[in-house]
Amino acid sequence: MNNTLDFQGYTILIIDDTPANLGVMVEHLEVCGCRVVVAQDGEEGIKRAQFIQPDLIFLDVMMPGMDGFETCHQLSMLADTRNIPVIFMTALTETADKIKGFAAGGVDFISKPFQIEEVLARANIHLALRKAQRELEAKNVQLQAEVSFREGQARILEMIATQAPLTEVFERLIRLIEHNSSGALGSVLLLNRDGVHIDLCVAPGLPEAYCTALVGIAIGPQVGSCGTAMFRRETVVVTNIETDPLWSDYRSLALNYGLRACWSTPILSPEGPALGSFALYYKTVHGPTPADLALIELATHSAGIAIQRYQTQARIQHMAHHDALTDLPNRILLEDRLNQAIVQARRDQNHVGVLFIDLDHFKHVNDSLGHHVGDALLMEVAQRLRACVREGDSVARIGGDEFIISLPRLADSHNSAQVAEKIVATLSSAIQLNGHDLHIGASIGISLYPEDGEDANTLLRAADTAMYNAKEKGRNNYKFFTAAMNEAAQQRLVTTTRLRKALVQQEFVLHYQPQVSLKSGAIIGVEALLRWNNPELGMVLPSRFIPMLESTGLINEVGEWVLRMACEQSMAWQREGLPPVRMAVNLSAHQFQTGDIVRVVKQALDETGLNPKQLELEITESVILDSSELIIGALHALKKLGVTLSLDDFGTGYSSLSYLQRFPIDRVKIDRSFIDKVTADAGSAAIVCSILDLSRNLGLDCIAEGVETSLQMGYLQNQLCSEIQGFLFSKALPAPELAAMLRADCRLPMMPPNT
Repeated sequence: MNNTLDFQGYTILIIDDTPANLGVMVEHLEVCGCRVVVAQDGEEGIKRAQFIQPDLIFLDVMMPGMDGFETCHQLSMLADTRNIPVIFMTALTETADKIKGFAAGGVDFISKPFQIEEVLARANIHLALRKAQRELEAKNVQLQAEVSFREGQARILEMIATQAPLTEVFERLIRLIEHNSSGALGSVLLLNRDGVHIDLCVAPGLPEAYCTALVGIAIGPQVGSCGTAMFRRETVVVTNIETDPLWSDYRSLALNYGLRACWSTPILSPEGPALGSFALYYKTVHGPTPADLALIELATHSAGIAIQRYQTQARIQHMAHHDALTDLPNRILLEDRLNQAIVQARRDQNHVGVLFIDLDHFKHVNDSLGHHVGDALLMEVAQRLRACVREGDSVARIGGDEFIISLPRLADSHNSAQVAEKIVATLSSAIQLNGHDLHIGASIGISLYPEDGEDANTLLRAADTAMYNAKEKGRNNYKFFTAAMNEAAQQRLVTTTRLRKALVQQEFVLHYQPQVSLKSGAIIGVEALLRWNNPELGMVLPSRFIPMLESTGLINEVGEWVLRMACEQSMAWQREGLPPVRMAVNLSAHQFQTGDIVRVVKQALDETGLNPKQLELEITESVILDSSELIIGALHALKKLGVTLSLDDFGTGYSSLSYLQRFPIDRVKIDRSFIDKVTADAGSAAIVCSILDLSRNLGLDCIAEGVETSLQMGYLQNQLCSEIQGFLFSKALPAPELAAMLRADCRLPMMPPNT
C-alpha cells in the first residue's frame, strides 16, 4: 500500500453496489487524506455528484437498474458534472466494452478484482490531471479578464487622446475598475488650482449627495482616506471607517451612506503636487489584496494621464486666447466675446460699447528705461483697467501698448463715457516702478453698437479711428466715433498707400538747413531733412508722414536712401569746388533695431567716397537709453568708422549728461523747446545753462536748434554755446540754394558779447 500519496482537500465519489468494494476503497482513500462519498446506484450517484461536485468519480459498470455506462452518459450531459473525470471499475475485458465506456464519457478503466495500489495510482494521476485542468481553466479566465481589462484601458486611452470630456473618461475608468474588483465603488477627486480644496468628485456608483458633500473640503492630515492621501501624497488604506481616526470628522457622512472601507491613492503631477485622488469604497469592512492595490495603481496612473492631458490642452487653449504678458484675453477671444455681446444686445434691444485704448508716451518709457520696465508697466496698466470695469466686461490686450474693452448690456452711451473717464483718471496717477515715478496717460476711442456698426470688426475699426482722433486732440482723453473721423481714417489709409509708392516714384527730396558757428558766423555744417513732394498732396509736412514711415516699417528703407543721397550731395558740392562742410543725417531708432546700421553707413561712405569725418549721425535719446548690447556695440562700431555722433533733442527724455559717459557721443543738440523759452522762462534758461556747462565738462560740443531771434542767439553766445541752427539764419533749403549760400560764403552777423 502506498501511504505517501497526499489527496488532502480532494473529494472522491464512489458509485458501487458492492459494500465490500466500497469499504476497501473508502478506507484507503481516506488514509491518503481525501474526502470520500459513496452511492450504491446510478441515480443516487448522479444526485450526489451534482450536490458535492467531486474531483473524481469511481463508477461500477454492472449495477442494478441504471448501469455504469448510462450513468456516465447522463453525468456528461449535465453542465455541472460533465467535466468531472470518471474511472470505470469492471470485470468486463472486451475491447468493445471499453470503447462503449469511453464513448459514454469515461477517462479510464480499472479491472476487477482490483488492486488497491492501482486504484490509488489511477486516482493520483487523474486528480493531478484534474488539478492541472482547473488551473488551466482559472488561468484562461484570468487571461480573458486581463484581455477585457486591457481593451477597456485602451478605450480609455483613446478617449483621452480624442479629448473626450474628463468626467466621461473618469466614469469609464471607474466602471472598468469596479467590474474587475467585486463590490468596489470607485471615485476620482480633483483638486482646485489652489491645490487645497476639492473641486470635483466623479463617482457613478456613490450617492450624488455624498459626492456633493465632498466638493469644497480642504485636504489635510486627517481628512478621510482621500483628503489625507492627497495631503501626504501617499496611499492611505482604511479598512474600517467606523474605527479609523482619519475619518473622525467625516465618519457619520460615510456611515450614513453605508460605506465601511476606503482605500485611496493620490494622483500626482510630474512636478510632485497632488492633482487629485483615486479611491475604492466598500460597504463591508475590507482590506486590499496585492491584486487590488495593483489595480488601484493602474487606475491612478490612467487618471493621472487624463488629468495632465486635460491640463495641457487647457493651457494650450488658454495661451491661444490670452496675452502671454498680462494674461488678458487676446484679440481672438475679445472678438468672440464681442460677437456674443452683440447677439445678446440685438435680442435684448440694448447697446454694446467698445473702448480702444492706446497708452500715451509708452514707447518713450520703454525705449528710455528698458523693456523690463515697459513690461512691468503694461502689467500694472492691465490691473488698473480690470479695476475700472464690471464683472462680465472684457479687458483685452491686442499687442504693444494697445488695449480693448468690451462693455456689454449698456443702457446708453453715457455708461461707456463713465468707464472712459474712470480709465483716464486711474492712468493719469503716477505709477511707481523700479524707483521711477512714471506718468503716462491714455487716448481712448469709443464706438457703440448698433450706432457705429453691427459686427465686431466694424466696431473695432471705429473705436481705433476714434482713438487716433483722441491722440490728435491732445492725448489723455477720450473721443466717440463720428463719420468725420471715418473720413480722416480713410485719408490716412490713402496717405499710407501713397507713401509705399513714394520711394519708387522718386517723390522724396532732401532739403538742407545750415548750422553756423557763433564765433565766426560761418556755415560749418548742414542737416539733411527729408521732404515729400507728392503730385496730388503737394509738399507734405514731415510731422504727417514720418510717423507713418515708422509705423509701417518703411523708415529703414527710406532712412538708407536719405543717408546715401546726403553723402552723394556732400561729394557733389565738393566736386563743384565748394568748401567741405559737416553733413548731419538723422537715424531712426528703428534702423538700429535691425542690427544692420553699421553696414548701411559703411556702404554709403564706401560707395560715395565721403570722408567719414564729414558725416555726422544724429540719434535720439531713445537709442542710447536702450542700453542693449546690440545698441552699444553699434554705436562703438560707427565711431570706429570715423563718423561723428550727435545726440538730438537732448533734455526731453529721462537721461542726464552723466549717462553719456558710457557712449561715444561727440555733440549734444539742445532741444528747440528749451531755446524757444530761453529768454522768457527762468527754468528753460537754467536747463540750457546746465546742459552747456556739463557738456563742456564732458568734452562735448553743443549746438542749439530752433534759434529764431537775435535775443536767443545773444543769450547762447553769452553762455559760450559754439553753434546754432534755426530760422534766424536760414530755413532748410533745396540743394542748389544751399550751394549758392556756400558759394557766397554767407555768414551770420555776430553780436557783441553781453548785448
